[in-house]
Amino acid sequence: MKSCLRLCAAASASLCAGLLFSAVAFAAGGPDANSYKVELRYDDNIQINYQHPDVDGWWRGDGDIPLGGAALSNGSAISQLYCVDATVPFHSRVGPMGGVTSSSGGKTVDTVPNYVAVSPDKLPEALKANWSELLWLVINGYSDAASLSDMRTRYANLSDLINPTSGSLANFDYAVAVMATKVAIWHFTNPNVAYYSTSFLKKSKGDPQSTDGIKHRQFVALTKRLVEDASAYAANPLNVQQMKLVID
Repeated sequence: MKSCLRLCAAASASLCAGLLFSAVAFAAGGPDANSYKVELRYDDNIQINYQHPDVDGWWRGDGDIPLGGAALSNGSAISQLYCVDATVPFHSRVGPMGGVTSSSGGKTVDTVPNYVAVSPDKLPEALKANWSELLWLVINGYSDAASLSDMRTRYANLSDLINPTSGSLANFDYAVAVMATKVAIWHFTNPNVAYYSTSFLKKSKGDPQSTDGIKHRQFVALTKRLVEDASAYAANPLNVQQMKLVID
């Protein structure tokens, strides 16, 4: 991945979600006002099992959802980052970017200093083609506790075909929200990716009414709604009156 895009709603101060692109672009001369310190945490309990036909002859495996964000030297923060390209790993490139990796208790942390954001002309073609949809997802998907509350309100009628009128799928947690947001982003940037299971589905042991079975159903239903809404409302992505867009 190469850079990071910062999108901030004016009404939400400087805390927001971002999209993480490609690799190995860091400030060789040391930190400056446009470089980020990126810290991504990976939880083995929040995973998707997916396959991409364009990578390593149909590579298939489990992928963690990154939890965490980045901070500029001036203190501006991004509370949640999402990988925008399923074909380019971030974790394996931490070392070449001058970063470090640590692991403890089933959780891994990647820290990369002096990470530089991409210029507009370097944006991936898939992102350019779906800019409005991705903008909607960054603003309306999961980024922090406040965004989770907003998502629960927006999708209070979330349901699926198993029990479509029960309302049991509405009160999803952050793990479901962040996973659904990531997969919705990949729907627009990596449409060839196939999804087979989630960590929730594995732990449910085939019982759709178990706690983890409901979480998997929530993930599927929420992803569907996020994709539908991003497509429908992309022309007017904001839930606030003003937005500040910064491409450093």
